[in-house]
Amino acid sequence: MVAAAGAADLPVVIHCRDAYADLMPVLRELFPSPPKARRFHGVVHCFSGTAAEAAECAALGFALGADGPVTYPKNDALRAALAGAGLGALVLETDSPWLPPQKKRGQRCEPADVADVAAALAASFGVPEKELARVTLGNARELYRLDRFNSAG
Repeated sequence: MVAAAGAADLPVVIHCRDAYADLMPVLRELFPSPPKARRFHGVVHCFSGTAAEAAECAALGFALGADGPVTYPKNDALRAALAGAGLGALVLETDSPWLPPQKKRGQRCEPADVADVAAALAASFGVPEKELARVTLGNARELYRLDRFNSAG
């Protein structure tokens, strides 16, 4: 699948849950360096690893998906990991219907809840929400090759 994605110039979506010790050697082997023609090979969906893993994923050319857990009060380590990777490595996600933001814990997550993710990350990065939205939208457009479909912006 990785070769097929590369041949079609499509991003790879990695879903890793509690297995970063296994994932990182695979990423190093399959993607030993950032892509030449694009900024991202793909995305680590719903990133939940350490600061070191976040930095390495970003250095290898992967965006990091940030979603509901960044809003949880006790998740300082995740916010710090994402901050260490930098705003230029992040895309916003909701993981609907799972992983709702803090204010909706125990309820179904909806795509509109991405606004809560953006607000939490903007506060964590110390940037205005509009700036965070601008940068992460640009990251998503590049990651998913959306320029192919609409170059008007």
